[in-house]
Amino acid sequence: MKKVSNGFIYTFGSLGGLLFGYDIASVSGAILFIQKQLRLGSWQQGMVVSAVLIGAIIGALATSKFLDTYGRRILLLWAAGIFFVGALGSGFAPEFYVLLVTRIILGIGVGITSALVPAYLQELAPKKRRGAITTLWQLMIMIGILLAYILNYTFSGLFTGWRWMLGFAAIPAALLFIGALYLPESPRFLVKVGKLDEAKAFLENTNNGDDKAVEIALTDIQAQAS
Repeated sequence: MKKVSNGFIYTFGSLGGLLFGYDIASVSGAILFIQKQLRLGSWQQGMVVSAVLIGAIIGALATSKFLDTYGRRILLLWAAGIFFVGALGSGFAPEFYVLLVTRIILGIGVGITSALVPAYLQELAPKKRRGAITTLWQLMIMIGILLAYILNYTFSGLFTGWRWMLGFAAIPAALLFIGALYLPESPRFLVKVGKLDEAKAFLENTNNGDDKAVEIALTDIQAQAS
């Protein structure tokens, strides 16, 4: 098992929250420029904004189906890859229907991360830190929203500024993908698939070698998984 610091785990694990928040806010600044450049009608503008919700439903349903089959880390990699494709595709979309499809793809990434990441972080964190980790997820969403507003303002003077507003999300998505390659699997999933030694090794790392805390955590996980 790859050993990484707790700070690395929580920072990159919660990066999905930043992407979630960024997407919520970025389209609000981009839609006026999209409407002018692609000459969208009212219903088309509504579809561009709401397409993410359609994708999010698909992503959330897929997460509930595959979460215990492929594991948390693999799904996080999928989500990051989907986010990257959706963000880059939205930024380069030449016309309405391409933008609509790429926004739905982006929404699938939103659905996966919103359903997966809070639970994943809770499973990774020691019991005494779970409240703080939940706060970190919410904080990252707020940072994502703030970043979107800053970049919306920064790019608002460009004719193709909306492409930068939407496409910028590909950068944190790429960072999430790279970081997820080094993130550990959830100890709950490891116990579920019979990898007790790996689960124990991870718990020893996050609990700083506290044998009593490790045994209590492992017993709780085994009880929940049974």
